[in-house]
Amino acid sequence: MHFVVLTDGLRYGLLHMTSISQTLGDNNAHVQELKRLFLSSNVDENQCLNSDGLFLLCEKLKLSAFATNITERVLCGSDVVDFYDFKERFVSYLPEIIDVSSGAADPLLTRAQDTARSLGYGDGQRLTRYETRLLCENISELVQLSIIDINNLFERADVERSGRISLQQFLAQYRLQKRLSAEVHFISDSFISSLNLFEALDPSNCGTIDSHDLLEYWNKAGLRIDEGVTVLKESGQPMNGSLDAVYLSGFLERELSRSTSEAPVSVKAAIISLHCCIDNLRCMVREGESRAEHLQKQLQLGNQRRTLLIEELENNQISIEQGYEARLRETEERYRTRCLQMEDKFRFDKREIQHEVEQLEEELSRLRQSETSTRNKVVLLERQNSRLVEENREQSEALNQMEQLNRQLRTELSKAMQLRPVEENTQLILYKQKLEIVVAHNKRLREKIQDLTASQKKRSKSSDGEPLTMKWSGAFRSQVMLIRKRRLAKGDTLSEMDSEPESIFVRHRRRKLLKRKERKKRHERIASRLFVDDSDELDSSKTVRNNSGSIGDELSRICNEHKQELIAVRQTAAKTLAEALNDQQKQMTLQLERERRHWEVRLVTEKNQLEKSFAEEKMKLMNRLQEEFDAELQRISSIVNRPENSNMAEHYKQQIKTLESSLETQKKNYEKRLAELRDRFKSCLHSHNNIYAPNENRTTNFISLLEKYRNAGPSPSDSLEPYASSRSSLSVEKHSQTGSQSLHKMLVNAAARCEKCDLTEMRLRELHRTVIGDHTLSESGIEDFSSSAGSIVDVLY
Repeated sequence: MHFVVLTDGLRYGLLHMTSISQTLGDNNAHVQELKRLFLSSNVDENQCLNSDGLFLLCEKLKLSAFATNITERVLCGSDVVDFYDFKERFVSYLPEIIDVSSGAADPLLTRAQDTARSLGYGDGQRLTRYETRLLCENISELVQLSIIDINNLFERADVERSGRISLQQFLAQYRLQKRLSAEVHFISDSFISSLNLFEALDPSNCGTIDSHDLLEYWNKAGLRIDEGVTVLKESGQPMNGSLDAVYLSGFLERELSRSTSEAPVSVKAAIISLHCCIDNLRCMVREGESRAEHLQKQLQLGNQRRTLLIEELENNQISIEQGYEARLRETEERYRTRCLQMEDKFRFDKREIQHEVEQLEEELSRLRQSETSTRNKVVLLERQNSRLVEENREQSEALNQMEQLNRQLRTELSKAMQLRPVEENTQLILYKQKLEIVVAHNKRLREKIQDLTASQKKRSKSSDGEPLTMKWSGAFRSQVMLIRKRRLAKGDTLSEMDSEPESIFVRHRRRKLLKRKERKKRHERIASRLFVDDSDELDSSKTVRNNSGSIGDELSRICNEHKQELIAVRQTAAKTLAEALNDQQKQMTLQLERERRHWEVRLVTEKNQLEKSFAEEKMKLMNRLQEEFDAELQRISSIVNRPENSNMAEHYKQQIKTLESSLETQKKNYEKRLAELRDRFKSCLHSHNNIYAPNENRTTNFISLLEKYRNAGPSPSDSLEPYASSRSSLSVEKHSQTGSQSLHKMLVNAAARCEKCDLTEMRLRELHRTVIGDHTLSESGIEDFSSSAGSIVDVLY
């Protein structure tokens, strides 16, 4: 036999968990202790236990004997289990293996499991009907069960009608039947007591009563004073003073048992019925006492559960308050952190805005510089445009002159050809070559004029919008400036126009390169013709140099104005930005303050509402528990401390009075019927005497004999006159006819044969014993008394 002994704290924890398993929470101390043991038993990264961890946990809980069953029940086919599933399954399975009130395992279940293992049944195997019988035959507590009992238990346990049950189901049905049989046996026990029959006269339960009170009590019950005195004399008790109630009760019980053994069946039935009634009343009293004790225990358990619930309620209240305080602290910390974050964000935004302002200022300065450079470029372009226009005009005039010269040369050529067509062929070829050169140059000039006109149009359009030079790259701009400087330094010549790369404003085309001598001749011709143009250009450059001083002063003045304007714009932007930042900071501070006040009010409101709802629920629960406790206490008090004038006592008294009146009525009826039978006997005897008319001496002898027996004193059994009268009346009622016939035959024989007086005397004694209440007629019926007794029993029940 294996016993599992738990520690006091663990046993109290298991008792608390199984008694109030519906209100278990994570804040419960016993649940936290169980969780601590659970987490210390080799849990994995997901806070779960496998079979090895559950075996280790069972060793810590001192449940190693049930480790296999607990593991199978808790895992339910899985590999691991978390704490919440383990708690629910473990608490539901714990009452099947452990008596949590004492902390010990069920010895019958342990022996049954060991026996099942020895018979070859596996742990947790469901048993058939035959296996259950075989298991009961090998267990000492279950050997006395018959096959019918085992089948009945198996049928009640097999709820699913699968033909197999578990060992725990069978033992649960066995305990249920055993408890019911014990209750039935308790109810059917007899509580016949022979201690004190006069408890009504002995309220102090001292065992002594007053003789006068006893005689008065008997007189009220229907016993005469002289008969009571006779009983006291026979029992040896004094007539005056105190009496020994226990001794007198024993004497009366002995006399009653002696009279019962000699009394007829009807009297025996009456006495047995009274005993049964008294036993039933005592059984009811004993059952009421046991129920009162049970209710008292339940009341104690209720008080304990009430204390536990109050403690649990207080713990829950404390945990809820702590939780709300923690949540309030977390909220404050969170909002404080949020405020710090918002302040950091505002500072960061401020720095970013300042950085953007600096970037804008730099961009503004850069734009001012680009504007200045653009204006300078515009001025240069205007100058270049004017120069190009002037060149265009000059080139047009030169073209007109060359055309006029061409016309003159043509006329001269025609005249010369007419005069000397053959002599001057060589000179004609030279003129043709010059003409071709001039035509080609004229063509290039026309194209250049068209390009200049198109570029001027583009330049007029670009001056209205963004300048074209903004889209140039640095390398391209430097190359253009280099070409421009070189052109300004050297001046335009025919060789450079023919040999150097094309301008950026002229589209690229393939040209026929000239030889060095031809370029030299071409340069000389063009230089001689454009000498005047060069002199004019030098004069215009001098004029530009003279005017550059005034333009520089104007540019310096414009730069100073732009600087002052930039400083004013910067100061205005800084002031506006500071004011905007200050306003934004004030608005955000006010908004933050409003939100903080709103959240504070909301938190206080929610806290008050939760506290109010919790207090209301607490008061409702306490009021309900108090009402249930008061009702149960009142009911138990009414059962335990029931007054004598209560309804039940009145009911019992009424039943006793009804029984007494019924017995008195039956007694009077039996006495009346007995008197009628005596009258009938006398009349019958007188009629027989008149019919047969015997001799005088025989009649005298017979009459004297009858008078002798008629005047005979009562027997010792006359002390039981009520029972004797009832019994004699019942007996004579059914045998009156038989007795009269036998008496008739006796009188005939007495008249015929006087020598049989002894036999007649014997028969008369027998008749007298029958009338007085002897046991000769033992087969007499008690239909009337049994029916009335049955009605009385029905009333009692």
